[in-house]
Amino acid sequence: MSFINTFHYNKQIQSFVKKTSAAASQNQSYNPTANVFYAAGGINGTEPINIFDANSLQLIGTFNANSNRTRGIIYNPADNRIYVQSNPSGGGGVTLIFDCATKDLVGNIPAETTWVRYRGLATPDYTFIPYGNTGTGGANAYGFYKISTSTGVITKIQHGGGWGQTCAWDSSRNRLWIPIQDASYNYLMIYDLNTNAVVYTSTNEGTTNPPFYGFTSAVNTYDPINDVVYMTEEYSGTLYKLNAATGARISSASMGADTAPGFSIAFNDDRSEIYTTCSTKFQVWDAATMTEKYNVPVGNLGGNASVIKRKDGSLVCINGSGFFEPVIN
Repeated sequence: MSFINTFHYNKQIQSFVKKTSAAASQNQSYNPTANVFYAAGGINGTEPINIFDANSLQLIGTFNANSNRTRGIIYNPADNRIYVQSNPSGGGGVTLIFDCATKDLVGNIPAETTWVRYRGLATPDYTFIPYGNTGTGGANAYGFYKISTSTGVITKIQHGGGWGQTCAWDSSRNRLWIPIQDASYNYLMIYDLNTNAVVYTSTNEGTTNPPFYGFTSAVNTYDPINDVVYMTEEYSGTLYKLNAATGARISSASMGADTAPGFSIAFNDDRSEIYTTCSTKFQVWDAATMTEKYNVPVGNLGGNASVIKRKDGSLVCINGSGFFEPVIN
């Protein structure tokens, strides 16, 4: 799991400066062992999956096959593979599996009739990829793939809900948190991986009332120290803290008017601070009180940025135009 640690700097962040131009947006993931970023440009057609050195932030290589209209990349250190969600125009979504040692395409999860949705989630034993299949319809249309990191066996699990976006993993209870959101549904589902059963669903709040649940994050948003999970409301920009045992909301904080969250929620090492990006600012929060400690206008960083901590404790922000580093005064 990745964390930001502003104590690495011992001072507040003042602004961000672009270090490298590169299309990445949500389509990136970090390998701390090799200290590299994997990134693809977006949803505009066939494109390479690039490899960037995490220190210099310069392009150092590519994988040996392309993706098509990339919707997300997840790296799992347990099997040293990336899982790339590729959605060819006019076709169904397919998850491409690449070996990071050889850079070769080593497998795929067959296409659904509609898009595979956004990020997956890496755990020591499995990689999880949400999917939707409107051609199937009904309770069989939605679920997630579970890919074993030891055997490579792929299991398709149908949960009977609506569109699932990204997941969070409660490592204490071995449960997946799956926000469900489509034309009719807007609720939270918790799926127990020990019993293979849904153990909690929140009230379906439809599409006209918040929260529009979503995990817009490059890392797992479960906090094992305080036993809570963080979520964002997708459209109005609200940060939520939820009880990991029950799913109940503990508290919330407004990120500001018209500040749709970017692709990141993250923490410092002791979980005393939360870090978010939105359309207008980078924010630092007190985790205990859910109050904003300070914020930095995003400037040329723009909205929809992911925030990733490198293995030396320093941070990088990534959006659709490139890699950014903080300026410290």
